[in-house]
Amino acid sequence: MFKNVKGYDLPVVGNLCARRDLIAKSVGVDQHELTVKYVEAYNKPIPCKVVRTGPVKECTLEDVDIPRALPVLTHHEKDAAPYICSGVSIYKDPKTGVRGESIHRHQVKGKNRLAICIATRPLLDYYANAEARDEPLEIAVAIGLAPSLLMSSVTNVPEGFDKFEIAGGLKGSPVELVKCETIDVEVPAQAEIVLEGKIHPKIREVDGPFGESYGAYTTVESPVIEVTRITHRQNPIYHGLLATSTDAFNLGAIPNEALLLENIRSTVPTVKSVHVHSPLHAVISVKNPKEGDARLALLLALAKGVKHAVAVDDDINIYDHRDVDWATSTRVQADQDLIIIPSLPGSTIDPSAAGFEGRALTAKLGIDATKPINAPALKFERMKVPGEDTINLKEYMKKR
Repeated sequence: MFKNVKGYDLPVVGNLCARRDLIAKSVGVDQHELTVKYVEAYNKPIPCKVVRTGPVKECTLEDVDIPRALPVLTHHEKDAAPYICSGVSIYKDPKTGVRGESIHRHQVKGKNRLAICIATRPLLDYYANAEARDEPLEIAVAIGLAPSLLMSSVTNVPEGFDKFEIAGGLKGSPVELVKCETIDVEVPAQAEIVLEGKIHPKIREVDGPFGESYGAYTTVESPVIEVTRITHRQNPIYHGLLATSTDAFNLGAIPNEALLLENIRSTVPTVKSVHVHSPLHAVISVKNPKEGDARLALLLALAKGVKHAVAVDDDINIYDHRDVDWATSTRVQADQDLIIIPSLPGSTIDPSAAGFEGRALTAKLGIDATKPINAPALKFERMKVPGEDTINLKEYMKKR
């Protein structure tokens, strides 16, 4: 936390979610139980509760001046301007009134204007519906939320699913929401800061360059939000989020792991766990697989947006890159254990993907790094020192 920010009274905090054990602690579980806990919350969501007021209503700014009010950060050398990266956008479908939530980058364009890069659903669809009617889309941007709300807001869900209900499942009680002052949208009552506004139809402005999560700059044409009101706590804290950091990566990786695990394990029950260790890569742990289990698990992962996937046995620590590299070095023959599928839909954040009619096409790779089913007993067994997995080194050294 930075308490003496030049030109501002607000402190800035970052790296809140850079460690999985901190995220797990925020929802009351051990870090190794986090993925399973998220699956449970996804399957047992708790509806939100609208309350009369909350801490985010303690102060109101009617004369909106974003650069003067908020210490919005410029992260990279060639970023065009300061960007809000930690704000959760909240909006409603103008056709159905169903609430949606997601995280987008917001370039500060002036006193009361933000560019918003809309690259994911449901906001793409909601804004298209409003624009087709030549109407603005009401939107709020909430800054300073609990990890449960940040993670849930980037989860892929079926149409009409309120993502904040997953956060309710994680915390075991309803997320409390309050109504905005100038728009018909509800926001988390415990937020630090909320910007209210409208995305106007048929307006696009240059957004960028900006250093995106995959580590390269992008420049796009984005719609613009006119901010009509700012509300905040009495002494708010601004949450800064670096798009390329582990802090940001964990927020998307954990929900992705949970959904991948549920999807793959429903077909391949021998799958033990899944770890997403970079934006487009995943490692799958398989315990006592039957013939073909690892390859089927790889295909299911590749079908769900993963670009490169590795399947390993459960004696490999999927959270340790060196361990996974060891498995691919000693248990893979390239002419037998690689699955390559060309020209599949890929991610728009992948600069190597080929653009075609508005879609990103990419080749996908699966690596079967599991032991052969009928391998000789000792050929692939990991060496270990007896007792190394149970000894407490600190206690041992005290006795010496």
